[in-house]
Amino acid sequence: MLQDGIGLAAADAPPIVDPEQWRPGAHVDLTPHERVRLGRYGKLLVWHTTGDRASVEDPFVFDFTPQEGPVRDFAVFGKNIAATRMYYDFADGASGTIAVVGLVEDAHIASVVLRRDGMPDLAARITGGTFLIAGPDLTDLPERGPVTAVLVARDHFGNVREELPYQQQD
Repeated sequence: MLQDGIGLAAADAPPIVDPEQWRPGAHVDLTPHERVRLGRYGKLLVWHTTGDRASVEDPFVFDFTPQEGPVRDFAVFGKNIAATRMYYDFADGASGTIAVVGLVEDAHIASVVLRRDGMPDLAARITGGTFLIAGPDLTDLPERGPVTAVLVARDHFGNVREELPYQQQD
């Protein structure tokens, strides 16, 4: 069991080899009635939502390790950060509301923002090597086509360490 109450017994994940390697991550209220908590184990990111509209797949584990075979769920990979999308605010078993969640791979990264064309930047909450960006207008982020959003990772001095296009990488 992770701190903050995230249980992994029901998750579709590999067996835990060293429970001490699990780290609690970012957590935030997504809606007035729904909260998410992140955790990480190496390249695995787990999220658990609680509240009125929690997903039936909770807790959910996303594996950022290199994988062969068919294209997996949406993911972007950089040298310092990796990200995917998390759906929440489920109604009738479906949801189009997303948050951007991911891993911070470099201890020098102090901030991550989602820079979008014609819209204000959205700052991530970073904790325990994880990050989370939530906002009501993220549902329109395109997965393919012209780049309209970029994840920008900066160090403690404000220097850009990485700019990662927020698009599926084939």
